[in-house]
Amino acid sequence: METQVQSIQANWDKLTGLARDRWTQISAHDLQDVEHNLAALIERIRQKTGESREAIETYLTRMAGSLKKTAETATESVGPTIAEMNDQVRERVGEFEHLIKRYPLRAVALAFGAGLMGGLLVRRSNSQ
Repeated sequence: METQVQSIQANWDKLTGLARDRWTQISAHDLQDVEHNLAALIERIRQKTGESREAIETYLTRMAGSLKKTAETATESVGPTIAEMNDQVRERVGEFEHLIKRYPLRAVALAFGAGLMGGLLVRRSNSQ
């Protein structure tokens, strides 16, 4: 149950939104009153709806597990994408380094021109 409580606390805002969708008798004010206090949330829902503590706990636990699984799935699917992007960036940096070494004067001239243009644009925008 400890892991479930941690999952509920980690997803508090999403979970209370789901609780409010399910139990429409719960107001935003009720949720503010029980901020991050699971026992108080369960009791408030029980008082407002008459539903049993066990049913409320079961629903919240199931929803917290679902949110946790969704987050894990998203992390698993994003991880390879980030690794691929990192590899692509490293590859492009390597290409730029190669071009700078091959054409150092062009690189310096390009950097100088870009800096000059940037400075002129900043100067122009400050004078207006």
